[in-house]
Amino acid sequence: MVAKSLSHVFVSGIADGTDATLVRPSNWNADHNLWYGDRSVTTATDTIANNDHLTTIVYNSATAIAVTLPAPTGGNMPLGWQTMLRNIGAGVVTVTGSGGATINVGGVANTSYALNQGDALEVRSRGTAAYVGVYHPTPVAVPAPSSTSPAMDGTAAVGTGTTYARADHVHPSDTSRAPLASPALTGTPTAPTPATADNSTTLATTAYVKAQPGAAAGASQRVLLNTLTAANSATLDDITSITSTYDEYEFELLSLLPASTNAGLKCLFRVSAAFPTANYVSSITGSWALLTAGWGSPGGGGGVEYDTASIWLASTGAILYAPDISAGDGIAGRLRLLSPNSTTVYKKMFGQLMWVGNSAGSLMNVIAAGAYRGSLAAVTGVRFQCVTGNIASGRIRVFGVTNAG
Repeated sequence: MVAKSLSHVFVSGIADGTDATLVRPSNWNADHNLWYGDRSVTTATDTIANNDHLTTIVYNSATAIAVTLPAPTGGNMPLGWQTMLRNIGAGVVTVTGSGGATINVGGVANTSYALNQGDALEVRSRGTAAYVGVYHPTPVAVPAPSSTSPAMDGTAAVGTGTTYARADHVHPSDTSRAPLASPALTGTPTAPTPATADNSTTLATTAYVKAQPGAAAGASQRVLLNTLTAANSATLDDITSITSTYDEYEFELLSLLPASTNAGLKCLFRVSAAFPTANYVSSITGSWALLTAGWGSPGGGGGVEYDTASIWLASTGAILYAPDISAGDGIAGRLRLLSPNSTTVYKKMFGQLMWVGNSAGSLMNVIAAGAYRGSLAAVTGVRFQCVTGNIASGRIRVFGVTNAG
């Protein structure tokens, strides 16, 4: 126990006598030790008494203990009387007033009050049946710092952790969302639509693109789907681009140069997973101009050629008089494939091509048209090849065309 200081109000001024067996004035004037009492209870019941003043009563039982607190009577528990109750056992200690006694804790007059393990209650008398109680709950253990990395997003939850976050903790990067720098968005991202006349670095939405003057109703929209590049190729085939996505397809020929002398260019359609070589109807109509070496004067002419084994696109035949294509800079022009997905009309292709011939100075301009009449099945691919030999170099760009009108 802790000793407390207690001294008398009156201080004697008389000197001590010689008899040490007597209380001398110095003994009267000295500080006196005051000790708090201590009482332990392990039984199922207990009654607090007047002599428990300044006593700590410790209850220790695995089962419940019922404690009675009598009201002040007959000089017991007078004004200023107090005691401390402490429960260290697992059993609940219930303090109940008798004779009308109550315990006022936190402004509430309780006829009984329960103490769990670790709780304490100071009880103080005011000389009436209304005791004042000061409740001391079991101290809450200070949580330890967390040793796990903090989580990132996910489903909202209150959490059940009993540890606290350190001040310098860092959340991981959220890899489920696109970064601010160079985001690779997936799904169907949206953005505000800029004004039609916007000329800034703002993102262009599909609504903005369709609002542009060139995207008016009835205008064709081209989308590059594929590029076929020749490198001494026997054929240039595209069997992936032609689907039901687009109404028409356009083929842009860029410097397509045959490897052999006097080698024309033709086209085949892919129908039912094959490239048939019959049942075509095609023709080319052209005109040519020739600057005769040494004369310095232009010449010209024209004619028609046709084929049924393919769609003929360029010829070096005698009718159209086109000197060696392979000696020039290749075939250039555009071709349009109409309604390839239809099953009610024949599939048709038309377009215009031109090329410059050999050093004799020839220029050929050709209008080509053809159709496949073998069936009404959808066309799923196109093959380009020379009539003889390979395609030395050049490119064909494949576009999907949607006709808005």
